[in-house]
Amino acid sequence: VIILHFLLYLDGVPLIEICVGLFSHIIYASALSFLRFGVPPLVNSLLSIVCFIVSNILWLQYLNAEDLSLDFLQVIGFFVILVWPIPIAVLITILMGQSSLPMRK
Repeated sequence: VIILHFLLYLDGVPLIEICVGLFSHIIYASALSFLRFGVPPLVNSLLSIVCFIVSNILWLQYLNAEDLSLDFLQVIGFFVILVWPIPIAVLITILMGQSSLPMRK
């Protein structure tokens, strides 16, 4: 995902969208590292949610402001490949991990 952000920067995408996207993915990665030990800390969880919302808003504004003439499936494809992979991985990890964590007696 970081390489894709770098390629988008080389393609002329504004730096603010690139930086927010990279920062968001760094926060998501730190949330994934905490999931090995259970639930991530509250601050990390809240920061991940805020980053997710801000990143989605910025990318939607960029895709709507530019005369890219993208249809709905292209926008969804952009989000699935570039914006949502790590948050989806965090969600799947949380959902799958809750049923398979070892229980202490």
